[in-house]
Order: sequence, then C-alpha cells, then structure tokens
Amino acid sequence: VQGNKGKALKLAEKLIEDNPDNVDSLLLFVQLKNDDIDRIQLESILKKVLALDPKNRESFLRLGQIYIDKDDKAQALDLFNDMVVQFPDYYVAWYYLGETHLFLGNFSEAEPAFIKTIELEPDLLEPRFQLVTVYEALNPKDKHLKINTLYDQVLEQEPDNYRALLGKALNHFQAGNRKQAEKLFATLAPDIDKESKLLMTAVDTYLTAEKKAEAVIVFSQLLKAAPENSTLNYFTAVAYQSLKDFDKAIAHY
Repeated sequence: VQGNKGKALKLAEKLIEDNPDNVDSLLLFVQLKNDDIDRIQLESILKKVLALDPKNRESFLRLGQIYIDKDDKAQALDLFNDMVVQFPDYYVAWYYLGETHLFLGNFSEAEPAFIKTIELEPDLLEPRFQLVTVYEALNPKDKHLKINTLYDQVLEQEPDNYRALLGKALNHFQAGNRKQAEKLFATLAPDIDKESKLLMTAVDTYLTAEKKAEAVIVFSQLLKAAPENSTLNYFTAVAYQSLKDFDKAIAHY
C-alpha cells in the first residue's frame, strides 16, 4: 500500500509539473501528502487553488484552519469575508466570519454574521451563545431581553442545557429580576451532587473562563439555595479567592 501511495504521489508531482494550474492535480497532491505536507507548502497550494477555483469550498475551510492555528486573525478575516461572497448560503462560512470578528473584538460586525448563521441553520445552538458574548460586550439598552431570548431559544431545543439555564439565571440576577433568578438557581442547586455535568458546566463557563464576578454570583446563589452543600461552599470560596476577597473565601473554605 505504501509503495502504491509513493507511486501515486510521484504521478501527482509529474501532473503538477506538466500542468501547474490544474486544480485536481494540486488537490490530489495535497491528499496524498496528507499529514506529511509542510504547512507553508500547504498554505501556498491552497491559495493557488482558490485563485484558480474560487468555488472550492473545502480549500477555503482548510486554509482558514491554517490561519486560525497560527493565530493570523487578519488573514482569516479576509478569507472568510471572501468565502461568504462565494457561498452566501453556507452557514459555516458565516459562523467562522462571526467567530473571527469576535476574536478581533469587532462585536458590531460579529453580530450580523451570527444572526445570518442562525437564519441559515436555525437549529444551531453555538451561534446563540456567541451572540450572548456579543451583547455582553456591546451592552445595548435591551441587552438582558436579547440575552434572555437567546437562552430561551436554546432551552426550547434542549430543556436541560445547563449552560443556558445557568446563563439565564445569571442574566435575571444582573437585570435585577432577583426573584426569577433565585427561583432558577434554587431549581438547579439540588442537581449539583447528582449531576456532575452541571458542576462541570458552571466551573468551565465561569471559573475556567475567568469570569470572576459572574462566578461569585453563580456559586453564591446556588449555595444560597443549598447552604449545607460542601461542594458549593468550596467553589464559592474559589470564586471569591479569584476576586481576592480572601475573608469571604476563608469563611467558605
């Protein structure tokens, strides 16, 4: 098999030598080289393929991944802007465009890209979570309403989505709807010891992501609903410690 692959690779190299602008030969070479291809060479070939065939969707995605991997956000942005022009009805292109704008802090530009993604693929959850990040950054007057609507849309599809449930409870708390927030946190608190996914989601979403103030609210409110829970006492302490509120951290430890 390895010998046949070697022969095929030599044939692909000969085809490129004879006709350097043949897209099929270039892609065959890339496919045969697979993991052995140098990233700089792969980037060069994919750029050439797209120059020859701007409708080659797979090459857009592979080149975009290269730019993301090497943290070249400016080139990724140019690439995905080109991709949505070539594929205006392809939700993946719009999602990556929105994500790149998000990485660059272009929140106003990220918003329509994620909205378009959802318009094209209404069942997707991740662009809704990305829009929450956008609205938290843009802070529009109706921020809490927009965020609540997004969480409700997620929960329509996945009623047990802990990321959305915790986010919705936090959003109510920050909006001043304390009774609604406390009711939601009280519903979730008993599951902390029974459902490890809930605890992992809370830790990953707020502590690991270093959303320190939000972590304090989430864990202290869960603890308020279950004050004798040692797990919640521990993570509430960790949250306060992350904010350097050592007296409260010690009390919970």
